[in-house]
Amino acid sequence: MKVYGETDNIVIHHLCDPQNVDEFTLDWISEKRIDKQVIAESSKASAIIVSKDVIYSNKLKEQGKVLIVVSNPRMALAKIGNHFFVEKQTAGIHP
Repeated sequence: MKVYGETDNIVIHHLCDPQNVDEFTLDWISEKRIDKQVIAESSKASAIIVSKDVIYSNKLKEQGKVLIVVSNPRMALAKIGNHFFVEKQTAGIHP
């Protein structure tokens, strides 16, 4: 994993579908997409999980975006989602 950009001021509140991405969304781009660079540069998200094909361009730097480069963006998002965004049930005995 490699991280590009300043992470100090990045705040992530949620994951969501591509149509509802905002600056507080952790976005991701499938490694199978051919237009990965364009998607990264036009995403409203401040942090994006991408494959090594996406370059941390001057446009991304100017936008203050953070790129998290991994070998499998889909798997990384699934792990992050399950760890941080799924409410875990605590086991207990009913009264």
